[in-house]
Amino acid sequence: MRNNTIDCLKGFLLILVVIGHQSAWPEINKVIYLFHMPAFFIFAGYFLNKKDFSIFITSRVKGLLYPYILACVITFLYWIVFVKNFGSGVSVLLEPFQLLKNLAYANASNGRLEPNTPIWFLTAYFFYSVFGYLIFKMLKSQVYSFLFSVLLSFLIYIFFSPENMPFGIYTSFIMLPIYFLSSVFITDSKNVLYASCYLIIFILLISLLNYPRVDLASGNIANPIYLIVFTFLFFRASLPVFYYIKEVKFLSNYLTLLSNAALPIIVLHMPFIVLLNGGISMIFDYDYSYVRDNAFFSVVSVVFSVVLLPYVIVFLKIDKLFNYGFIKGKVKLN
Repeated sequence: MRNNTIDCLKGFLLILVVIGHQSAWPEINKVIYLFHMPAFFIFAGYFLNKKDFSIFITSRVKGLLYPYILACVITFLYWIVFVKNFGSGVSVLLEPFQLLKNLAYANASNGRLEPNTPIWFLTAYFFYSVFGYLIFKMLKSQVYSFLFSVLLSFLIYIFFSPENMPFGIYTSFIMLPIYFLSSVFITDSKNVLYASCYLIIFILLISLLNYPRVDLASGNIANPIYLIVFTFLFFRASLPVFYYIKEVKFLSNYLTLLSNAALPIIVLHMPFIVLLNGGISMIFDYDYSYVRDNAFFSVVSVVFSVVLLPYVIVFLKIDKLFNYGFIKGKVKLN
């Protein structure tokens, strides 16, 4: 059964993802990065798949690795046609073989995936899901699994760096404790008073800790405990709000649309924003960096990305492509 509250919350988180990739609001982005991507990782644990491993791994490969390969093809073609000739920064300096190597390595640290950085999420989420599934199967207890994952997360944080671990595995290990706390995070609580208390604690912690920068893609993680605490507080403060938002039909329908198209939006929104900013800079004869860093044009980018892009994806049936609709029925799950 679908959880409409979760659908609405997931749609809202996707809007935060798009906002987080705008460079005009660095202070806002520092807050968003504390919880917006960790929040996406919660859903894997909440919808814990207790089926046979062969069925589980097949669904993960089809649902995440196949879309990653498709995203790599799109990213490479987009880089060849547009970014290589009209882009800026690291992307222009890349060579075709280097970009292919970076895509195969699937690691976003040090700008390796700059032409389309958000696609790191697909491989990291795949290994995160698999590691969580295997740990739970091995230990048979959510409590023991959580304690083991906390230990593992801190060992990885202390002794390894993201540059040395391909496919987003570093992030996968760092996020593991959230996998086993998801049932605590996600509760359809209607108590607005408790939610207000969690929000106040959230704001106080941000003020006291002076906006610690947390970036899962680059591995710039101050401490795994930040991810657990801030994600927990965000969920407990926001769920009652979205419990009521889901009753507002037009908002519920729109956020559910975003939620259902989340994967292609994550893959396509950065190329879409770059092309939009490039078009604005050429039409109005502005420098590209000015358009990219300007607050007004950033609002335009966000609005177009979260309003126009989902409908373009549905109209062109790109969502079907990412959900392997064209091979549906040809793969049997035993």
